[in-house]
Amino acid sequence: MAWLNYCDTQQLLPAALCAAAMHELGHCAAIWAVNGRITLLRLSAVGAELRLEGTLSYSQELICALAGPIVNLVMACCSACAGWEVFAGINLALCVLNLLPISALDGGRIVSCISAVFLGPEAGGRICSCMDCLFGVAMVLGGAVLFLGGGSITLLLVAVWLLGKRIETMLFTD
Repeated sequence: MAWLNYCDTQQLLPAALCAAAMHELGHCAAIWAVNGRITLLRLSAVGAELRLEGTLSYSQELICALAGPIVNLVMACCSACAGWEVFAGINLALCVLNLLPISALDGGRIVSCISAVFLGPEAGGRICSCMDCLFGVAMVLGGAVLFLGGGSITLLLVAVWLLGKRIETMLFTD
């Protein structure tokens, strides 16, 4: 985190942390609204991980997964109306990134819930695995092109982290 703050010449880190905190609060509020109980909140440089006691129904999980991106979308709209374009952009970027259909992100949970309802849990799992590979590789390639073209390394780092999460899941899940 200190390294990010040091490299943050545009002073975006406080706004990004605020947007991320609001995103996670959206998830927490939705979990509490469906009578879920959070047993773990782990923060890292790339986001937060929430663990729940028991399981949620597919519709409850869908609501909880959508809550974070919806909060960011509302924050983006309100910020844009208030003339805070940078904060609006950060919230919109966080919303869009989290809606990508990758298992470690909200979009992956959304795809998993919807596909499990219509196709069954096993077929839903296969669909999510394919989406993870497709979007993970696309993000790594896009991040590499962006970085090698003189842009930011952030997308590449996030993509590598997401692929690492997928590999971890494949290796350590029954």
